[in-house]
Amino acid sequence: MHERVGAGCKTAFVLIQVGSGSGALLYLIPGDRYEDIVAPEATLERLSVLQSPRMPMPEVLLRAKDGF
Repeated sequence: MHERVGAGCKTAFVLIQVGSGSGALLYLIPGDRYEDIVAPEATLERLSVLQSPRMPMPEVLLRAKDGF
């Protein structure tokens, strides 16, 4: 991830799911914040580019594709 971002990739993201089923929370972290991922869930929420960790997966993927 570090190499991709360093090479100028603008659409590198890491998708993290915490929990499962309808209670799952999603965090979409920009690739340049990869080093910060080992963090408490509150920090993941702050790093995430999603408006809500309960955003539906299809919307997350479509928005990530467009680079937010």
